[in-house]
Amino acid sequence: MERPATSPSDNCSLESCRCGPSSSTPMSAPSTSRRLAPKSSSEICTISRQCAVPCAASLAHTSRIRSRKGCSKPPPSSRLRLAREDHPSPAARQHWLAERVLDWSGIGVTHLRPPFFLENFLTLTAKTVYAESKILLPYGQGKHAPVCGEDLARVIVGVLVAPKPHRGKTYIPTGPQSLSMNEMTAIFGRVLDKRVEYVDLPVERWAQTLAQFQLPPYLIEHLSRVAEAHQCGEFDAETDVVQKIGGAPPKSLETFISDNRPVFSR
Repeated sequence: MERPATSPSDNCSLESCRCGPSSSTPMSAPSTSRRLAPKSSSEICTISRQCAVPCAASLAHTSRIRSRKGCSKPPPSSRLRLAREDHPSPAARQHWLAERVLDWSGIGVTHLRPPFFLENFLTLTAKTVYAESKILLPYGQGKHAPVCGEDLARVIVGVLVAPKPHRGKTYIPTGPQSLSMNEMTAIFGRVLDKRVEYVDLPVERWAQTLAQFQLPPYLIEHLSRVAEAHQCGEFDAETDVVQKIGGAPPKSLETFISDNRPVFSR
């Protein structure tokens, strides 16, 4: 295992970090020499705690400050890194750990990390688009290239049909174009033939709204940290994975809205 890119804060509250969402075992400091596969489930749990460094409380606090004060856009090599051992989201860190466990298994794994799905617009924005002509999300001025579920399915088929060249690799399938929410809103308006407005919600208000729908706190924390990462430009990238492995260009936002026009216009 590689050591996190940033060092843990001296003021980090270790008691606030857990082995998964429900464990009461405090986190321990990472070992820079642990590079072999774990030998037992208890060792996996130990590594799970280590991959939480820097701890969730410290990173979440830092990311909230960064969100309020603004942040510089990361270089291309640092974008689309949702699953990583030092991510502010506990779910993203556990995602990273799950990938490592599968790697250790030796069965020959290919990891797919789609960032945002076009289908998210059906669940998160359809009601407000047709009822209020608004899209309410906490994504700031950051950009992303949402991928369609059927395009991801074609990538999966491509990997399964000829798995050998893909073993041990990680792919990030995206849509064809990275767009800001204002740019996406303009596309909604053009396809639906009406004015649609993007309302940039504060992350705190977004979290309160999600809580009203009785989503678990673990998921709300993850979605909030993802929103902050979006604001800072961490998803502003495009890949050719869908074209190369799936065998066809990825579906555009404009086509997706047109295909689902009754949902957004009822």
